[in-house]
Amino acid sequence: MHLDDSKWVWAFIQWQAHHGALAAPLIAVGVLLIWHLIRRARRVEGGYREILRSQKRSQIRQAGKVVARSCVVASLVFSLVYLRATPTVADTSMETYHRVHYERLVNPSHTWDEIKAATDQIKSDESLMTELRAEIAERNRQIAEQERRLEE
Repeated sequence: MHLDDSKWVWAFIQWQAHHGALAAPLIAVGVLLIWHLIRRARRVEGGYREILRSQKRSQIRQAGKVVARSCVVASLVFSLVYLRATPTVADTSMETYHRVHYERLVNPSHTWDEIKAATDQIKSDESLMTELRAEIAERNRQIAEQERRLEE
């Protein structure tokens, strides 16, 4: 399996990189608590105020039980999915790592050859070189102007 062939592997890597595994349970618990409170408030006459006035401990205990039960089931499901997906991601990343390093061992100048070919291709295109030179001149002018402002 290659990294380029599967979009869900890339999504999984991004999910892990941006700490989605930590944010998602917090959001889920928040949604679950809000849903539970709305449901309880509709059952009790007087709504939220009545719930908060009487039986605070039992309300908190009951909300905790609902969250705990839901979290146990969700954590088991997500743990199974994680254990199933992790070897695939690890194998893919190690495959890429070993392929790149093997290519470097077999042909150490391959990377430099690619860079040289790309620079030669850019240098051979006169219109692109003219455009790049103009951009460089503009940036140098902007840098010189900023330096003058700082000196003043």
